Amino acid sequence: MDNHVAANVFGTLGAVLWSLQLLPQIWKNWRRHDSESLSAAFFLSWAMAGVPLGVYNISDNFNIALQVQPNILIFLSLLTWSQCKYYGDKWTLKQIVPVAIVLGAVLGGVEAGLVFALRVAYRRGERWPSTLMAILSAVLLAAGVLRHYVDMFRTRSDAGLSLRFALLDASGDVASILSVIFQPSLSILGLVIYEYVASDQQIPTSTTNVGLIEQSYIETAIKLVRETFPNTTFRLREDHYVGDNGVAHVHFRQTVHDLDVDNGDFNVNDVGRDGTVFSYGNSFYTGAIPNITHLTKRDFTDPVAALKFALTHLQLPITADHVSAESTKHPHKYILRGTSGAVSDPKALLVYLVKPDGTLCLEWRVETDVDDNWLLTYVDAKTAKEIHGVVDYVSEATFQVYGWGINDPGQVDNRVTLTDPWDLKESPLTWFSDGQKNWTTARGNNGIAQENINNLPTYLNNFRPDSPTQNFSYKYLAGGSPRDYINASITQLFYTANAYHDLLYTLGFTEKAGNFQWNNRGLGGKEKDYVILNAQDGAGRNNADFTTPPDGSPARMRMYLFTHTTPPRDGVFESGIVIHEYTHGLSMRLTGGPDNSRCLSAFESASMGEGWGDFLATAIRLKPNDTRTTDYGMGMWVYNNEKGIRQYLYSTSMETNPLNYTSLNRMWEAHAGGTVWASMLYEVLWNLIDKHGKDDGPRPTFDERGVPKDGKYLAMKIVIDAMALQPCNPDFVQARNAILDADQALTGGQNKCEIWTGFAKRGLGQGAEYGRGRRVASYNIPGDVCQKKI
Repeated sequence: MDNHVAANVFGTLGAVLWSLQLLPQIWKNWRRHDSESLSAAFFLSWAMAGVPLGVYNISDNFNIALQVQPNILIFLSLLTWSQCKYYGDKWTLKQIVPVAIVLGAVLGGVEAGLVFALRVAYRRGERWPSTLMAILSAVLLAAGVLRHYVDMFRTRSDAGLSLRFALLDASGDVASILSVIFQPSLSILGLVIYEYVASDQQIPTSTTNVGLIEQSYIETAIKLVRETFPNTTFRLREDHYVGDNGVAHVHFRQTVHDLDVDNGDFNVNDVGRDGTVFSYGNSFYTGAIPNITHLTKRDFTDPVAALKFALTHLQLPITADHVSAESTKHPHKYILRGTSGAVSDPKALLVYLVKPDGTLCLEWRVETDVDDNWLLTYVDAKTAKEIHGVVDYVSEATFQVYGWGINDPGQVDNRVTLTDPWDLKESPLTWFSDGQKNWTTARGNNGIAQENINNLPTYLNNFRPDSPTQNFSYKYLAGGSPRDYINASITQLFYTANAYHDLLYTLGFTEKAGNFQWNNRGLGGKEKDYVILNAQDGAGRNNADFTTPPDGSPARMRMYLFTHTTPPRDGVFESGIVIHEYTHGLSMRLTGGPDNSRCLSAFESASMGEGWGDFLATAIRLKPNDTRTTDYGMGMWVYNNEKGIRQYLYSTSMETNPLNYTSLNRMWEAHAGGTVWASMLYEVLWNLIDKHGKDDGPRPTFDERGVPKDGKYLAMKIVIDAMALQPCNPDFVQARNAILDADQALTGGQNKCEIWTGFAKRGLGQGAEYGRGRRVASYNIPGDVCQKKI
C-alpha cells in the first residue's frame, strides 16, 4: 500500500470511528434519560476543539477524511452537550435548541473565517498561525479529557462514561495517527492533536523526498527570502514541490500593496535533510515603492479601456463594442464579457510590472486567447495608452515524427504495429482512460487528438478515429493526399505525444512538477490539463506551435501541413517536430514553477526554449551506430532538404557548425538563438556518452541512486532537472550553472568536467558574460574540475 492510499484508508477509518464514538454515549444517555455525572464542559470543550482542529487539517491540506472529521466531532459533541444540559442541568428544549444552533453557527463561522485567514497568511509565508491552531486544538481536547478525569477521581466511578465510547475514541485516535503518519509530509503537530502532547517538530515520512519535509523546506526558503530582502513583501506560490532528484523547489512572488509584481519572482532550491539551500535566483524589484494613494483613490483606468487599447494596438481579431467588466472574488480581477472573436472571455488583473527601464508601474494584465496567440498584455493602468510588455503562451517551431526513435518515413519502408505501448508506471490508467471513463478513440488521461482542418476554436466534437476494439491501424501513403490518411495522422500524433509523456515522467516531469494530465490521481499538481492535439490544423502551414498556460489548464499542440513538396507532407510524421513542440510545455512548466508560464519570454530564455526542443528531439533519435562525428538536422523530411531548417547541422565539428556564445550578438530571433544553445548541449551530450556509454532502449536504466546509467539519458535527465533549478527568464550563463547544479544534486558533481568542457568549447566557459549589450566568450574551464583523483 503506498503512502497516499494508506493516508486515505486510515483517515477514513479514523473519521468513521470518531463519527461513531459518541453514538454509544448518546444512546446510553437517551436510553437512561440521564447523563449521570457527565460534565457538559467536557463536550463543549471538545466541540470548541473541533474548530482549530478543522482549521489546521484543512489549511495543511490533509486528506478529505481528516478535513471532515473535526466537523463531525463538533456536531456530535454539541449533541452530547445538549443531553448533559437537558438531563443533568434540567434545561428545557426551548432553551437548549436555540443555544445549540447558535453555538453551532458561531463555531462553523469562526472555522470558515480562520481557514481563509490562514490561507492568506500561508501565501505570505507565515506558518505560526497554523502552529497556533494545532496547539489550541490540543489544549482544548486535553482540557475536556482532564476535566472528566478529575470527575472520575472525585466520584471513584466512570462518571457516566460509556466504555464503548472510550474504545471507539481510542481506536479513532490510532487510525487518525496512522493517517497523519502516511501524509505526503508530516508535522508532529498533526500527531499532537490526537495525542494531546504539544510539540513543533517535523519528521521524514518518505525516502523518495530524501528527507525533505514540506514545512521544513518552505520555512528554510522563506527565511532566505526574508534575509535577502528584509523590507520586501512577498507571497508563497502554491506550486512548490520536491523533485525526484530530492531537490525541493519553492517559488515566491513579490507583492506591493497586496498586488503582485508580475515579473518579481524568487525561486529557492533546497536539498538535504537539514534543509540547506542548494541554489536560488530572483528578479525582485529593489527600487522605491509607489504611494498607495493611487490605489485607495482608484486613480487608474478601468479594465475595459485597457482591453480596447490592447486590441487596437496589437490588431487582435476581437470585437469589443459591447464589452463589460464582471467582477470576481479577487478585488482587482475581472472577466470581460461581451466580446467576439476570442476563444474564451478575456480577463484583466491589476498588477505591478517592472518595466525595461527598471521602474515599477501599475498595469492591467489583459489576457486574450485568439488561437494563434494566447497573450498577456501589460497596459499602463494610469493612462491605458501604453503597453509595457507582452507575453505569448504560444510557442512556434518547425521540426520532426514515426515509430519511437524513428524520426520520419524516410528512414524506414514500413510502419510497425505495437500492442499496448504504454508503460503502466508512467500511465497507470493506460492511454485510453482518465480514471472515470475508458475511451475507444484517441483520447485519454494524457491527451486528446483530433483533426482541425477547418481551424475551429473547439475540439471535443472534432473528428477522431474510433475503434471499439482499440485497433488503430490505418493506411498511410507518404505520397498521398493528407486528407486521405487523416486517421493515420491522428493516431501517429496521439502515439508520439503519449510516448513522450511517459518518457518525461520517467525523467522527473511528474504531476507535482506540473505535467499534462487530466487526472493526477492525488499525486500533486493541478488536474484537467491534458494536451489538446490537433492534426492537420488549418490555422497555418509549414510550422507547428504549442500553447502552455499555467498548471491546471489544458495545453494545445497544433500540427500543420508542410507545402515544400507535392502533395504536402504532414508534420506529425516527423517525430522531432512533435517532441520539440511538447518540450515547450516541459520547459515552461518547469522554469519558474508550474503556475508561472511567463518565464521564457526574454530573448535568451526564449532561445533556450527552442534549443531544448531541438536537443531532446535529437537525443531521442540517436541510432545505435552513431558516434560523436554523427551530424543531425531538424525538419529535413518535411522541408525535403538534407540540411534541414536550422542555419547549421548539429555537430561536434566546429567546421560543420561554428556557432558559439558570441554568435548571439548577431541574432534576434529565438529559433536562431536556440540553435546556439542546442549546439552546446549536443557537445555535452557526446561528452557524457563517451564517458558512460549509450543506452539505445526506449527507457533509461537507473542505478540505486536514481541516476541513469548511460550518458544519453543522463544528459537528458540533467538538462530537465536544471529547468526547475534555474530562475525565471534565465540567460545562457544561468542555465549553464543550473545544469552544473543539477549534476551536483543528482550525482554529486561527477560529470562537471564533461559539462564544463562541452560549454567551454563553444564559448560559454568560466568568465563568459553578457554586459553592455554584447556577449563576451570564454573558452576557459575551472582549473580543478578536470583533474583526475588519485
